[in-house]
Amino acid sequence: MKEELRKSILQKRLDLSPAFIHEQSQKIQKAVLNLPLWVQSQKIGLYSAVKNEVETMLLFMTGLEQGKNIYFPRVEQGLHFYEVLGPEDMQKGAWAILEPKQHCEPLGEEEKLDLVIVPGVVFDKSRNRIGYGKGFYDGVLKQFLETSIALAYDFQVVEEIKADSWDVKVKKIITDVREL
Repeated sequence: MKEELRKSILQKRLDLSPAFIHEQSQKIQKAVLNLPLWVQSQKIGLYSAVKNEVETMLLFMTGLEQGKNIYFPRVEQGLHFYEVLGPEDMQKGAWAILEPKQHCEPLGEEEKLDLVIVPGVVFDKSRNRIGYGKGFYDGVLKQFLETSIALAYDFQVVEEIKADSWDVKVKKIITDVREL
């Protein structure tokens, strides 16, 4: 059931036009920029969009302009966040996903992100999340339970998904039409 739902929604997302993706992504990112949590946050974790995920470039560039510290994950036996000072600090890494270059500073062991923006494939109204099935973001979500925001197109939100014991909910979901 979970795998079929993941495939179905992922295919729908892959069929989106570049114009739709850009337009809806702008709308979703602008909603995030107006959240008190964004305004209050200094250290923000973002993701590099792949497979027609909601884009994060507006958040990236606006965060830098606002003097915020922006972090992106790099896959290395789990996800580890590194500070990125500009687009030139990114390169294609695992699975052709843009990630921080080797010289970027890691988030310290004792440091916490004030806000982490996460991707996903399917969500439900209770804020359960289905990703790509690799479990990378489950660890991140456990660490940042109260400050995680998922970005999604509204069709990615279904009534209910059967969550497994290891699945971790997101604190908030922002879509092109609503906030959950």
